Amino acid sequence: MTTGQKIKSLRKEKGLTQNALADGIITRNMLSLIESDAAKPSLSTAKALAQRLGVSIEYIISDTDRVDDLTIINDVKEMRKLFKEKNYSECLKKSLTLSSLDDETALIVMKCSYILGEELFKNRHIKDAMMLFKNALQCCEKTAYATPEEIAKIRRAYLLSEAIVEKKNFYDIPKFISTPMDEIAAYVASIYNVDIGNLELTQEHKNHIYIIRLVKSGRYSDAKKALLEKLQYVGDELTKYYMLRTLEDVYRKSEDYKGSFEALEKKSKSYDKLVKS
Repeated sequence: MTTGQKIKSLRKEKGLTQNALADGIITRNMLSLIESDAAKPSLSTAKALAQRLGVSIEYIISDTDRVDDLTIINDVKEMRKLFKEKNYSECLKKSLTLSSLDDETALIVMKCSYILGEELFKNRHIKDAMMLFKNALQCCEKTAYATPEEIAKIRRAYLLSEAIVEKKNFYDIPKFISTPMDEIAAYVASIYNVDIGNLELTQEHKNHIYIIRLVKSGRYSDAKKALLEKLQYVGDELTKYYMLRTLEDVYRKSEDYKGSFEALEKKSKSYDKLVKS
């Protein structure tokens, strides 16, 4: 039996008129076209009709002409499963098998892209993070389920990462909401010589930026002393990584290659912790 024949047969079994079955889903005329196989229902229409008829959507569309639709349904089910398991990377890979995204799948891809982008950003893979934020932003336009707050957060994350990658300043980035990423972005941007405008840094990050200025002015001894002192009390692994990177640079410019190698080893260990966190 075709999809149309199954719908017509089930409707008659349940004693429903075309108007009753179509009500709130599609027009009666469209249902008539579907039942006569002159038109095929979209997946969302087929799902709604199946629910009203008390059968699975797989049964409704499981004729030979709709094999591709069954594949799509299974792929979407797998995406939901992966998302619930917080396997965001595999969920994104699975989304690539879909020819297009509907409201639900676009929302899932949006959330996966942002979550993975934020992880990359915090681990200072800024360019890769920017691409994921861009993908999330594009998905916002494809789903009706994204809230204004989510869209604002994603847009700001994209603009912050773009400012660092493209070496733009931060003055023109609208501050829709305040997030911890603002301060992280400002800190990383400062290291990369990007103008951060009025974004405020923590005292720990201000200290590091000041030390970087000492290095640039050739005051290597003062910079080394300050770094060795601050590294004893550094709060988070991201800051520690960047400070060790500066320390390695100080040793190298001072032609202290033993110190440079030791700083490099510590920086590598810090990097490993960042990647695993």
